[in-house]
Amino acid sequence: MKTYRIDQRPSRLRRTWHRWAVSVHVLALAGFVWAALVTVIFRPLTADARLVAILDSAGRRQDQPRASDRSATMTPTMAHAESSNAQTAKSPFVGDLLWQQNFGAMADGPIDAAVWRANTDPAVPTWNNEAQAYTDRTQNVRIEGGRLVLEALRESYSYPSGGRAYGYTSARVDTSQSFSFAYGRVEADIRMPSGQGVWPAFWLLSANQAHTAAFNPSDADWQTDGFYLHDGELDVVEYYGQGGQVEFTAHTFAAKSEASTILPRVTDDFHTYAVDVTPTAIRWYVDGVQYHEFRKPSLDATTDDWPFQDGNRWYIILNLAMGGDGRTIDPELQRARMEIAAVRYYDLPD
Repeated sequence: MKTYRIDQRPSRLRRTWHRWAVSVHVLALAGFVWAALVTVIFRPLTADARLVAILDSAGRRQDQPRASDRSATMTPTMAHAESSNAQTAKSPFVGDLLWQQNFGAMADGPIDAAVWRANTDPAVPTWNNEAQAYTDRTQNVRIEGGRLVLEALRESYSYPSGGRAYGYTSARVDTSQSFSFAYGRVEADIRMPSGQGVWPAFWLLSANQAHTAAFNPSDADWQTDGFYLHDGELDVVEYYGQGGQVEFTAHTFAAKSEASTILPRVTDDFHTYAVDVTPTAIRWYVDGVQYHEFRKPSLDATTDDWPFQDGNRWYIILNLAMGGDGRTIDPELQRARMEIAAVRYYDLPD
């Protein structure tokens, strides 16, 4: 660059041109620096067009999860289910997913007999004076459209062993020969059937009769009303076909603890019904919201007060009964359909 002594300054025109040239160089240099900074700062966000960084009102990139999003682990989205209600946040009492039946991943056809036993015992419908016979026919129980379907049909049916003719057929399935657990969470995504007189249930019974076995029971003992409750019973959810009211119940030999709530669109949408079984408390949830709790009455509670101890294990039952114990069935009801999208079991956290 040419230099000048004080007495050798350029003319005004030359000075103006010089200032303009210097300004252009300065602006060009600033532009180069700014382009370099933009490239360094924003390249991780735009490389390969993988992300678009958009700031929301809080100044957070929308492609990043909120703290609450990171802390809440969601169960897998149900295949084929219309309602997002079936996605439920895990309880803090729940650990890892260890067992599941995702019917959305199964082909249409009969149920997997290695997992689900269809209970066709003629004695079962008599226990609550129910109006249906249980069958293993695909008309009554099947995988269809990504769901386990239990369907009650209005038709005359007698068991092959004889006996009375029932006015309905339906289905009851369980995991008594394939899966049971002592503690943890079990949940199912269910759309309830509609119609007066339907009685769907998702519930648990003892798989190993841990407490009744101590009585060395006879056949007469098993016929005694409530004898089986020495082992307990947990009703994750029951629905009686009216008003959207669902019930949650724990039965012990000594007592009963129950609660209910009214759900919107219980026969239109899937809801996730869950129960946590722990050594000191039973908790019921619908769509991740707790609705009931039954706590161990004392540290030294007997098994008649608290059968959820000493190695008692639980198997899963899903059934669709009709009527029962004097409930009236709509005489125009020809069929009712209970749909289950998935059943899952989680252990307890360490």
